[in-house]
Amino acid sequence: GIHAKLVLSHAEKPRGLISTTNRRLLTEMNERMTPRIMSLLLTVQEKSNAGDGKLLADSKIESHGRIAAQLVFEKEMSDTALLKMSAKLKAMGFEGEKAWLEKQVVASVSRDFRIKRNEIKAARER
Repeated sequence: GIHAKLVLSHAEKPRGLISTTNRRLLTEMNERMTPRIMSLLLTVQEKSNAGDGKLLADSKIESHGRIAAQLVFEKEMSDTALLKMSAKLKAMGFEGEKAWLEKQVVASVSRDFRIKRNEIKAARER
């Protein structure tokens, strides 16, 4: 996705990734993107049940599954790019910058195609 491409565009000069402007941009993207992705995953999961115990048609479930899979893939790709760049910063001796970049990676128990019922409230609050 776009987020991962932005991060990886600084592969030659990782220090540029943590400039003031890029820090603001990454923080803003992360604060907006992550909650929306998790919320969309929850919505997709909830919509796969039609109510009264009836399930949606297989074609609808497959469609929702593709959406969920794409969302999870995009988030994983972004986090992998952030971790790759933090490793480069560590190799260059920028420990503080590495730590900041790693904080942009969201550790979430809801990264799955199914969110367990007891984790839904916690996932919504993230």
